[in-house]
Amino acid sequence: MPNINFIVIDKNNFFDSVKKLRNLNNGNPFDVLLHMQVSLKI
Repeated sequence: MPNINFIVIDKNNFFDSVKKLRNLNNGNPFDVLLHMQVSLKI
């Protein structure tokens, strides 16, 4: 897909990853899609 950048966020360090994501935009607006999925480990 042209002009689309995928950035993977570590769910274990979600808030740190969001802080890094905010720094990546360099003041430019961008759209975010968070595909959050709950997993159960037994």
